[in-house]
Amino acid sequence: MANDLPLFYTSGITPADIPAITAIETDCFKDPWSMAAVALELSASHAGGMTARCAATHHIAAYIFFRRVLDEMHILKVATARPWQRRHGAWLLMDEAIRRARKMGLRQVFLEVRASNIAAIKLYEKTGFTVAGRRPGYYYDDNDDAIMMIHNLKEA
Repeated sequence: MANDLPLFYTSGITPADIPAITAIETDCFKDPWSMAAVALELSASHAGGMTARCAATHHIAAYIFFRRVLDEMHILKVATARPWQRRHGAWLLMDEAIRRARKMGLRQVFLEVRASNIAAIKLYEKTGFTVAGRRPGYYYDDNDDAIMMIHNLKEA
C-alpha cells in the first residue's frame, strides 16, 4: 500500500548532488555555501554527510554535513528544502548522525545555531541536544548570536 511507504530514506551525498544542495543552501541561508564549498566539504578529511530523499521522487528534501573532530562529531549544516520543511526530514538526519556518532564511539555531538532560528533549536532539543553556551554577535551578516548545543553520548 502506498500509505505504508516511508516519506523519506537516507543516502550519502555524491558530487551529483551538489547542484541540488546548493539550490537549497541559496534558498535557506543568508550566507549560503557555494558549489565549490559544498564540493570541498565532500572531499574534506573526517567529513561526512547524508541526504533525506523523497521516497516517491528521490529528490533531496534535506541534508546534513558533519565532521569528526577527535572524539566529537561537529554538525556543520542541516537544511531542508522549503516544500519539505516540518515533515521530519531533518529530524531523520539528526537521528541518523547521532546513531553514527554512537557507533563510532564518540563522546558527544556539537553544533551551533543562530539564536533567532527557534525552529532549529526546538528540533535539536527534541533530538537530545542541550544549550552549552552562547557566542554573542557570532554571525557577521546580522550580528545574530550563536547558540552552542551539545548532545552527550557517553557518561563522563
